[in-house]
Amino acid sequence: MRKILGIDPEAVSGGCATITEFYATDGPWVRHVRKFEIRGLYQPSHDDLDMREAKELFIYYIKPRKRTYESPIRLLHGTAYAPWSEQPRICYDNNHYVLIEHNGKVLFDSRDVFPCDMQEFDKRREDYVAQMAARGFPRESLNLSQVREL
Repeated sequence: MRKILGIDPEAVSGGCATITEFYATDGPWVRHVRKFEIRGLYQPSHDDLDMREAKELFIYYIKPRKRTYESPIRLLHGTAYAPWSEQPRICYDNNHYVLIEHNGKVLFDSRDVFPCDMQEFDKRREDYVAQMAARGFPRESLNLSQVREL
């Protein structure tokens, strides 16, 4: 079988699974789904930004006891440039990744498609906690390992 996006064809769409989004500035977001579909890699477009060096991927999913797809999870990777700025706009390079699992087996890991430097991810997480603590938030309330069920 031919691989799509560098992943197994079975992982491009599937039935019951758990989708977990990991953010450098938040705890994991968990969604239990009855169906999912991965679409991409696409060339994103934006009216004000030059996004020729960026790619995006969408993960569509249907929640249990629902019939329609929810708003998709959007993964961006690469660099976008604004004509009014000399600084490039970075799109989620090391801030966000997604795992799709079923019965403890990983069906899809977005880091296989869009590399995520886990040392940079951990560093951004530590910097975020330090920044929020400096703003007066108690460190106990900044528990980034707390899982959010969506």
